[in-house]
Amino acid sequence: MDKIRGNAGFTLLELTVVVAIIVALAAVVIPMVGQAKRDGQVAEVLQLVDSLRTAVHRFYSDAGKAPQEFGDSTTATDHQLASKQTAIKNWAGPYIDHPLTSGDSPYGGFVKVFSSLDTSIESGFYLAGGAKDATGVGSYVSFGDFPEDMAQLVDEALDKGMSGDWKKFGRVQWANDVMDIFLLDTDGQ
Repeated sequence: MDKIRGNAGFTLLELTVVVAIIVALAAVVIPMVGQAKRDGQVAEVLQLVDSLRTAVHRFYSDAGKAPQEFGDSTTATDHQLASKQTAIKNWAGPYIDHPLTSGDSPYGGFVKVFSSLDTSIESGFYLAGGAKDATGVGSYVSFGDFPEDMAQLVDEALDKGMSGDWKKFGRVQWANDVMDIFLLDTDGQ
């Protein structure tokens, strides 16, 4: 008895349909993966900023002055939030669990907390959209090598509804790949 053998391969039409389905799925999934990565990076920055804001306020409450925390420094006095400070009266830290490093930024740039609002990109912050209303003694965190599009996403999360140029007005400032975020104004803001 002769057996009729069938073709065990796929037809060109079947292969074309499978490839088209794979391409369509990739077109949907790849942008979603990219957006999820960006959302995760923004969330990472917002979480660090929230932790630093809490630490800065606690330090200020204890020591009566704004702290500095320079991620690229090896000097203990440049790590007032993370390292024991015997020269600062009423220091009750550490206020953060490790000295800041470039690893604390999703983009690998420096991360620094400054103790004067006057050293920010715009030398102060426009918090209410009018005249500079946060200058002088206070704190902000600065991120180096920070992409503009990501800084804008951070700004949108922190400054919803703030009018004016997003790069200059509100709690977020950005220029020349450096993003500054307001943390504390010792005048009560």
